[in-house]
Amino acid sequence: SCSSGTMSGGACRTDGSGVSYHFQQSARSTGMEDAVADTISISFNPTVLEFEYAAVGDYTAPYRTDVVYQVNSSGFTGGGVGVTWCIAALSSEKCDQHYVRFRYASYDRNLACHETGHAVGLMHGDKASPAWQVDSEYLRCMKLGGYQDPFLGVNNTYNINLEY
Repeated sequence: SCSSGTMSGGACRTDGSGVSYHFQQSARSTGMEDAVADTISISFNPTVLEFEYAAVGDYTAPYRTDVVYQVNSSGFTGGGVGVTWCIAALSSEKCDQHYVRFRYASYDRNLACHETGHAVGLMHGDKASPAWQVDSEYLRCMKLGGYQDPFLGVNNTYNINLEY
């Protein structure tokens, strides 16, 4: 279920098919801007989602920027390199604003695809619909761990188009 708060994640999708996104200062000029822009262009454009870059992020309702990207190593445990969480839940399914945090400042389109996928409601295999093994090829960039695939894949594209 979708809830506001901690970096523990949750099953949230954005509040509509128009998805605004912004880079906080920590994510600028790190290569992550290019990685996110590339993954949106290559992987998310074939979906019904319409991404729009917001040069200035809005953090107040009702005009919150949907996805805010940042680079910061705080809050990570173990070998985690990316996390997405809702900070403004609207319901048990929808979020008004997600934060996507990357542990390292580097160009990584695979990780950008994975974490952006979470921001639009995609889950790892055992929690996906239909459920798959967490390393199933059908999940493409949403496979758990490894982050070795920069594409959404047919299953994830279908689920995005179905939900939005």
